[in-house]
Amino acid sequence: MLSMILLCAFIVMLASLIGVIFVWKGFGKFLEKRAQYLTTFSGGVFLVLIYAMVTETFHLATSPWIAIGSIAFGVLIIEAVTRLIPAGHHHHTLPPSCNKKHSHIDARRMLWSDSFHNLGDGILLAGAFMIDVHIGIAATIGIFLHEIVQEISEFFVLREAGYSTKRALAYNFLTSSTILIGVLLGVTFASIESFIALLIGFAAGGFIYVLFRDLVPHAVHSSRETHTEWTHVFVFIIGISTMILANSFVPHSHEHDHMTAEEDHDEENHNTNEIHTTEQLMNDTSINQENSSDP
Repeated sequence: MLSMILLCAFIVMLASLIGVIFVWKGFGKFLEKRAQYLTTFSGGVFLVLIYAMVTETFHLATSPWIAIGSIAFGVLIIEAVTRLIPAGHHHHTLPPSCNKKHSHIDARRMLWSDSFHNLGDGILLAGAFMIDVHIGIAATIGIFLHEIVQEISEFFVLREAGYSTKRALAYNFLTSSTILIGVLLGVTFASIESFIALLIGFAAGGFIYVLFRDLVPHAVHSSRETHTEWTHVFVFIIGISTMILANSFVPHSHEHDHMTAEEDHDEENHNTNEIHTTEQLMNDTSINQENSSDP
């Protein structure tokens, strides 16, 4: 399971290299015109993910208050991190609009902010995989689409700050690698059974924050600016429908249920072996007694 999560995290990391396509002017312009719809589509994907993760949190938590608290904690932590570096995160404007030219200080602040953001993505990804492999893959797709637009924006900021194309791509990729730290932290917490519900709740809160504080406002702003409200609604519905169809056609298997079932199976086999051993000892004792009673 860890290898699968790390593979998906590496796929998300590849989004950091998306800036290279803007060296190819034709395809770069094509994507630039349509990138706004990627975040809207990922918003639909995230909405279904949130429903699945919130449901699972309430299913696993020992009380509804623990479920609510873990979800709220996820929202508050990401809000706190965002406020700590308020100017360090650039989103979704291609190229990013700003009245002043970005400096090296702006670029470094943005890279530090993105490092924490990607670390959080790793924890959220691990939480999604704790529910189900297919939920984890869907989370990977949603995060990847979200990261594409963000990384394009950050690529422009780095280029404007004086970084060469190679350096901008290298720094973006290096920064994105913190998602692997987040994955390891998430998996470590998930290895403690009592933390599984808390981790999934925290991840659900994180996705709720990203959806309602980032993706939805961006979609509303973009649709009003370009007068494409109904197109964004349609793309959002496609994202929801894609997830619902995937969930209906692909059977789900909860990873923690598998682990529990395997443990129960091992315990049952152990108990059966103990019973057989006891019966064998009793039979041997009976035979020895019979032999000793014979003249």
